[in-house]
Amino acid sequence: NGRTVGLPAAGKGITGSYQLHPFHRVGAFYTINPNLSQDRARSYGLFHDFMGNGNLRVASTLSYSSDSRLGRNSVVASSRASYRVARGQNVSILGAFSNTNSSTAIGDRNGYMVGATYSGVMVNQRLRTAITGRHTSPFFGLSSAQLTSFYNRTNFRLDDKTELNLLNNYNDNRRFDRFVPDSITGQFVNFTNRLNVSRRTSIGLFQPGLYYDIQEQPLWTNHSRGLILNYNQFDMQKNILFTTTIQAGYNNPKNLAEEFKEYFTARWSMLLRVRTLTLNMRYNYGPNNPLMLTTAFARFAYPKQFRGSLQYQHLFRNTRFVLQSNLTYAYNNQLQNHSVTAFPELFYFSESGWRFSVNANLIYNTTNISAVTEDLNQNLGFQRTSTGPVSNFNSRFGVTVRKEIGIPIPFTEQTNHDIEIVAFYDLDGNGVQNNDEPLIENVVVRLGKEEVMTDIEGQAALKNMGLGRFGLTIIPLDAPKGWFPQVPDSVDVMDDMVLNIPFVRGIKVSGQVIIDLDQRTVAEDERFDLTNIKITATNGKAYHTLTDFDGNFEFYLPNGDYTLTLDENILTEKYRLLQNNIPVTLANDLESMFVTFYIIEKRRKVNIKKFGQ
Repeated sequence: NGRTVGLPAAGKGITGSYQLHPFHRVGAFYTINPNLSQDRARSYGLFHDFMGNGNLRVASTLSYSSDSRLGRNSVVASSRASYRVARGQNVSILGAFSNTNSSTAIGDRNGYMVGATYSGVMVNQRLRTAITGRHTSPFFGLSSAQLTSFYNRTNFRLDDKTELNLLNNYNDNRRFDRFVPDSITGQFVNFTNRLNVSRRTSIGLFQPGLYYDIQEQPLWTNHSRGLILNYNQFDMQKNILFTTTIQAGYNNPKNLAEEFKEYFTARWSMLLRVRTLTLNMRYNYGPNNPLMLTTAFARFAYPKQFRGSLQYQHLFRNTRFVLQSNLTYAYNNQLQNHSVTAFPELFYFSESGWRFSVNANLIYNTTNISAVTEDLNQNLGFQRTSTGPVSNFNSRFGVTVRKEIGIPIPFTEQTNHDIEIVAFYDLDGNGVQNNDEPLIENVVVRLGKEEVMTDIEGQAALKNMGLGRFGLTIIPLDAPKGWFPQVPDSVDVMDDMVLNIPFVRGIKVSGQVIIDLDQRTVAEDERFDLTNIKITATNGKAYHTLTDFDGNFEFYLPNGDYTLTLDENILTEKYRLLQNNIPVTLANDLESMFVTFYIIEKRRKVNIKKFGQ
């Protein structure tokens, strides 16, 4: 990863750094995106880190990227500085400037990004706040969007068991036509607000609250408000985790007819983990986008969606064998759609560090559109269909082989040190295990060539480690989905030390694929299936997710700079994607982010001839 913003600097390649001084480190990188066999974007650059022993830290990068498919070349200079104003008071600022030359757009384009973050603890540590703002101008890096975001999280502790929480998250995404100067092709605004009370009891943590959200996109502006309740409980001794969320309220689309206003929606989700068994379920009631809203009021069945998954990891007596199985079921009442997916995988870990696996992916899907289109309101342009039940079954089988190779550090004087390891859920984000933060067992910690696993108390130890820098890899065997270890990729062993392995909640990245159809296409077929479009987030590693029928997608990602990509191989010549390879930055002070991909159908020319005149 090239550590730069606004460019697809992640991929296959090489990066390295050199410690000039205890306070200064310099490095360089060269990457090919997405991989060596698909040479689409080449990026390279230099970086410098200032790591003083005082209150100031600065990281700067100068990068160049060339995208052969889009015909763009861009240079980005960026710098991020953080300063501890006082104890418990921190400020950071981000600035970046880019110059982009495109063979398919109008001349050179300059862009910039600015941002600032404040975090502080006040009122005898009872008040904690984190505020972040960021603005990206159009055509910064390889983008064609203007992004403005604001995030606030403020917590006030009323007593030892009760806390008041306020969360505000604003994102304004304006898309510009790279062929026409100052031409906005679409604007997407999401403004979420949460106010809740957290109460810790002997049976778990309760969080009742209120929400008010605003969503704006082309031809669609919706205000929603209602109640929300979160509950979670963790039994450290039995290693049982349970969490659930209920949200219900009313929606008011501002630019639609009166018959669509003040409709009710509700959502429920839960996660249950018992050691290595994980059950995840989600249920949605009511429409959550313009297409679902229109079909619901056209006498389709009122939208109901359910999705459940069960994952189990079985450890054999011979601990070199591990069986991991995943079973998923999904239901959509508007299409009478049922989908079942099974994914079993058997692993074998050899003494020499090789990992082998055999796996299978089995998918069964059935849909009956005719059963839900018998009573359509044709005045709204919907067409009945006689298509009966359609079923299909797909299967895939595969094998994997993996081997990690470590390179020892030469020319170092070997002295021995002991390392204590603690893995825990970092609920307050300070990186240190507090008394009320649960510990995590069965976390594999690989430091250099050495490997240990935490016990039921979340602890492990490495004895007689040599002096030097060692690569750090964390492999949680049964951590809940959406939690990620927040650790560096290497550790300097200089003395006896305690190595904290904090697990933080991943940041939820959700979004939607929206398609703008020609009016003649809409008349022919009102329903447009956007299922199974692959969305990928890359930052050196690749994370994938698939869209549902209406183009919605979501996944949890650890902190970092990512490029979100929609698989354009699904598009035919009659469609074009307004923007792809969207850069996003996820940091501790961000809870969620919404991203939209906009597909436009090329307009058809119609010649009308009148006869008899």
